[in-house]
Amino acid sequence: MKYMIFNDGCVKEHAMLNYLDKELMSLGYIEESDYHQADIIIYSTCAGLREAFENAGYNISFLAHIKKRTTKLIIVGCLTRNCNLEKLANLEANRRDIKIISDYNFGEAIKNYLLNENSQYTIKQQLEQKTTFKYHNDICLRLEMEDGCINHCTFCKYNYMKMPITSVPFHDTLEYLKERIQKGTKIINLGGENLALYGIDLYKKPVLHKFIQELSKVPGLEKINLLEITVSNMYPELLDEICHNPKVAKICIQLESASNKVLSLMKRNHTIEDFYYILKKLRDNGKFVTTILMSAFPEETYADLDYTANFVRENAVYVNQICQYVDFEYIASHNLKQFSSKEAAAHHRYLTNAIAKSNKEVLYNAMPMLEKAVIVGQNEKYTYLNNGSYTDGYSFTQKFQEYNPGEIIKATPKMIVKSTDTPYLYVYRY
Repeated sequence: MKYMIFNDGCVKEHAMLNYLDKELMSLGYIEESDYHQADIIIYSTCAGLREAFENAGYNISFLAHIKKRTTKLIIVGCLTRNCNLEKLANLEANRRDIKIISDYNFGEAIKNYLLNENSQYTIKQQLEQKTTFKYHNDICLRLEMEDGCINHCTFCKYNYMKMPITSVPFHDTLEYLKERIQKGTKIINLGGENLALYGIDLYKKPVLHKFIQELSKVPGLEKINLLEITVSNMYPELLDEICHNPKVAKICIQLESASNKVLSLMKRNHTIEDFYYILKKLRDNGKFVTTILMSAFPEETYADLDYTANFVRENAVYVNQICQYVDFEYIASHNLKQFSSKEAAAHHRYLTNAIAKSNKEVLYNAMPMLEKAVIVGQNEKYTYLNNGSYTDGYSFTQKFQEYNPGEIIKATPKMIVKSTDTPYLYVYRY
């Protein structure tokens, strides 16, 4: 049997599809690159904003018509739980050659469906489907600890999707990660829709600080990076643990905008002063802080954009991503005055150019503050670097050369370094 996989989803879907890919190959399935030859086509949807709906409708219709009549089209992902896909893609309902699987852990569900078995997951299988492995020998991984949010920011899909908070179990997850560390994992990225809320569904209170504390005690673990932390949900015990735990290296705190006017319109439930308070405590304790921004939010001005860019540069915050706001009729910000597509593109371009320059300065100036850079994998004559941040490969290249005895032959986000006799794991201290 030959299969193809298409993913329009986010990092969670990416992790599950990686898991599924390995499972199908272990069962003897063969990966195919031609639509017309595949016996199974798996399409993963996203439920972001308007583009996600439009893309999914087009892609499902396209795949349904271009595939062989005997080919099974399996549709998974967020839209399967919140949308009439047949209507969206203008398809005949209940087509036997199209299977919609709404299970969150769809990797195991697809495998069991193909084997005509019931979908029953062990805790370990669920955790494996939430894990993305990075670099050679799985030395770095990302685990989705939590899904869902209760904040209902005006631009967010959680205003119209019923997706409650679901957390992975504390002790089972800790044992799973211990096993991965014993097999060679050195760096663990903990992620989620709103990671600071981890545990409130299972334990009636957030317990991320306790999990970090226990995980950091595992011998062999080098780094813990935290992704998708929100200011309004940062609680004192978590901030204290992040600041004083030496294994916590990088924290991504969502900013969106440094303008209090825009933050209020977004209903982020914090001010830029609140953000700065947390940022200063983290920076004072040597943590590398990254963020995500949004451009072209309704009623935003160029003065708001300038304030955001200046705040990021002056406080040495590295920007992982700039999302351009997209309107959708079901989100609360739809009721605000919208920019035209031309105006929105101009705002996005303006902020992107300002941040590109700022990021280079931040990387170069902030690197001495990082405790260490770790070369995390080796593949023949090349070694891959993970320095605890997402580097753009410009100013950081010059800084790294001052400490690295090897010769950088290509500057990429993974920083390929020429090396013929490098041990598996190297630590460079600045």
